[in-house]
Amino acid sequence: MYPELPFESLIPGIPVSHQAKGRGSLQRWKAHVTTKMREDLPEGNFAFERPLAVRLYFFPQARLEADIDNCAKPILDAMGGCVYLDDRQVECLLVQKFEPGRPLPVDDVTGCLKTPMEAEEPVIYVRVDAAPGDER
Repeated sequence: MYPELPFESLIPGIPVSHQAKGRGSLQRWKAHVTTKMREDLPEGNFAFERPLAVRLYFFPQARLEADIDNCAKPILDAMGGCVYLDDRQVECLLVQKFEPGRPLPVDDVTGCLKTPMEAEEPVIYVRVDAAPGDER
């Protein structure tokens, strides 16, 4: 059984760059992401085998020091094996940060996305959907 698309999840915390100085912090971050994904996926699900689109919205609650492209890679890597088989399946990727005081130009606010928009702690919104043109 595959999870329904779109699949949404919230990852509490500040993203760790794949260029982080300490490898231990990067490995702990990836383990945190994988654990959160597994908690939010239906029990007994199969990892997707199809092309996918992923959105990552960072809500850091303060200025995010790391580059967002470097923060996306560990998250995508950590989702491999539980959400999808391999991150090469991600054909469309949108990564955006919403630092405090900046407007949120998002027009498709779902219930899951409302939570980080109102959160007082740093959180990352993850949405996985079918890749454009792959409407199975």
